[in-house]
Amino acid sequence: GWTFVEVADVGFDGDDNVYVFCRGTHPVMIFDREGRFLDAWGQMGAPYFTFPHGLSVGIDGFVYTADSRDHTVRKWTKDGKHVLTLGTPHQNAPLSTGQPFNRPSHATVASNGVIYVSDGHGNARIHCFSPEGALKFSWGSRGHGPGEFDTVHSVFIDHDDGDTLYAADRFNDRVQFFRPDGTYL
Repeated sequence: GWTFVEVADVGFDGDDNVYVFCRGTHPVMIFDREGRFLDAWGQMGAPYFTFPHGLSVGIDGFVYTADSRDHTVRKWTKDGKHVLTLGTPHQNAPLSTGQPFNRPSHATVASNGVIYVSDGHGNARIHCFSPEGALKFSWGSRGHGPGEFDTVHSVFIDHDDGDTLYAADRFNDRVQFFRPDGTYL
């Protein structure tokens, strides 16, 4: 009897279970491949979510969520146990400085556990973090040329192609491709 409220993103795990990330009473709802309800976790408000935006289930089996209004990315177990927070809740980096985070939109993880975050609403950057959460490097700037973004909205990794990173560049109406070190392809 629950309803979806403003579904922000959908992800899936290695067992083809579907994770729906929405802005309602039950922010993370999990279904099997036939659409049967399996589980739900999280809530709106501390310590969970302010404004759900992006969700992915990593190759490592963890769930990564981006909250664009509390300026964090969080790592969870599949059953909703908190593992790691990137950023400081409700403390944004100054607008367009390139520092993490100002309204992050999505996160994904490479084969080696490195975490990539699109920080697209208040910045035009992709940030790369170690598996433990230390910032390694960032790239991108506002613009329309190669490697520049006008709202980098999502990041995805093709694990079968050497961890090629795909960046959805929303208002430039394109997807850009990068190597894991940020080199434009």
